[in-house]
Amino acid sequence: MARDLVTGTETVVSSQPYPDSSALARSLSNDGQWLFYLVFGLNRREAFVANTATGQSIALPLPDGERAIDGALSGNGNLAFLMTRRAGSSASMPGAARAP
Repeated sequence: MARDLVTGTETVVSSQPYPDSSALARSLSNDGQWLFYLVFGLNRREAFVANTATGQSIALPLPDGERAIDGALSGNGNLAFLMTRRAGSSASMPGAARAP
């Protein structure tokens, strides 16, 4: 949920996208327009960027077998930096995805 503290307007940015999953906010752009968050579930770990004004979320694509472990959004909201892990691997690899 994003709340404009001046107007009191609330926008839903993530509503439990999958059964048995939860969302974790990780980073916000300097102007507050873009939110980077992770969704963790039984067999999934995905990264999303949401527009806090519209509530629209966009999944950040990962190669098959990769799972998002952590990440951050750049201050201007143009880049999301991801830490990923290949399923069955213990090694983490950094990556970057261009945010909308």
